[in-house]
Amino acid sequence: MIYTIDFEHIFFDRYNLTEEEKQNEAMKILAGVFKTAEIKDLTIEINAEDAYEEKEAASKLLMLKKEFFLILKPYEEPSGEEEKPDLKDEMEKYIHTRYLYEEFCPDKLCERFNISRKAADNFFKRSFSESVSEYIKRVRVEKATELIKTGKKMEEVAYLCGFGSIKTMQRAFKSITGKTPGEYRAPLLDSKGTK
Repeated sequence: MIYTIDFEHIFFDRYNLTEEEKQNEAMKILAGVFKTAEIKDLTIEINAEDAYEEKEAASKLLMLKKEFFLILKPYEEPSGEEEKPDLKDEMEKYIHTRYLYEEFCPDKLCERFNISRKAADNFFKRSFSESVSEYIKRVRVEKATELIKTGKKMEEVAYLCGFGSIKTMQRAFKSITGKTPGEYRAPLLDSKGTK
């Protein structure tokens, strides 16, 4: 199985590394996880030939995504014809790779795609039925719900999801889910206690 390595999703963005440094760090992680894999030119070939090895490889890929925000996509041969990127997809991808930074905001998105805030909000309302800031908030809250389930401390969840503080996360969380993060976590803790 051959995968391409997607560096836009890796956690090393937090540490202001160059693309080459990010690539080197990702390669070290991949080499540690897949000891027999061949890694070169932003692709990795994983030798998983039977059902057991494929299942093990799949669980390792999931771990890489969860722990290092590193995504491996199945390799596809270039088609030769260049597809025009879909603005909606491009904006979604940009938000999903930047939401973890506290300083990321709608203005950064507008700057990146060279559009006004009003145009961006109108586009998002047509595409997602919500403004840019509402969309970013929802992405952060969705990630927070995933992290809360893992048992991480609230301070860490807020930091990893790009909220400036626990209070900011609490307000956003309540506006999206109708509950505070603590209220969301309580039944999870109860169910673990009964097992």
